[in-house]
Amino acid sequence: TAHVPSYIPNGVYKLIPSTIENLVLALTNGAEDCLYVYKYLFIQNQKQQSSWSHWCFKGDILGASFIGSVLYLVINRDGVACLEKILFTYNTKDIPTEPYRVFLDRKINYQVTDYNPNTDISTIQVSNVYNTNTQGSYKLITDKGVYYSSSDGVFLLVGDYRGQQVTIGLSYLTKIKLSQLMIKRKNEQGTEAITEGILLLNNVVFNFSNSGVFSVIVEVPTKDKKYTYMYTGKNLGLDNATLDRINFTSGKFKVPINDKNDKVNITIETAYPHPVAFNGLSWVGRFSQRSKRI
Repeated sequence: TAHVPSYIPNGVYKLIPSTIENLVLALTNGAEDCLYVYKYLFIQNQKQQSSWSHWCFKGDILGASFIGSVLYLVINRDGVACLEKILFTYNTKDIPTEPYRVFLDRKINYQVTDYNPNTDISTIQVSNVYNTNTQGSYKLITDKGVYYSSSDGVFLLVGDYRGQQVTIGLSYLTKIKLSQLMIKRKNEQGTEAITEGILLLNNVVFNFSNSGVFSVIVEVPTKDKKYTYMYTGKNLGLDNATLDRINFTSGKFKVPINDKNDKVNITIETAYPHPVAFNGLSWVGRFSQRSKRI
């Protein structure tokens, strides 16, 4: 953790390695509901990746261990110990009936049974799905990819869904905060940041692949300003642009910044249950240097 020495709260009591998936997981008493993830990658004996992230569950983690490529966890959810698993296989459906790999916690396949012909509404009680009281924001995906949110623990679907299989789970927020964007130059040790100057960022362009909805949030704390730019994936002229379902697209998303690189915070967020993948980014700015090394 040399580049993020204070990232993990004190109290680490277990490390869970997986040489198959090239990662190490850490459990800590300092954040009992979080799993800290170290992802590494060696290519020709050279370390190409060394990244930290963490996953927070809405419940304390009682234990976790790998069996092959599958991570099994015991999580205390609303006073009930639940056995759950995470598959690390990329681009694979966890449930055969889901239209794509749905990113939800507590994901489960459920067959709809309750329908009222007088109102033409199919009803699903989240507590009946899990046989226990539930808290949090649950989402539902039909086999055609239509997306619903629960209201007070109840899903109300227009139409007769009896006998249909749907995917239900607990939504979570995915958040990526960018490091400070800087100009770098090569030196004898590798690269170094150029700090003797002023960098004014004009815009940042994100390259994404097979992604749904996401938002880029630009904050300037010194000016008490916050801007949110949402990419919905719905563009006129696209063959797959349908109003009632999520469209997966690839391309570029340009976001205006217009502030100094050390004064702005740039974050990518999504709470939607679909994949979001970024291949990289580029930025345009103006750099003025008042001094120069000799």
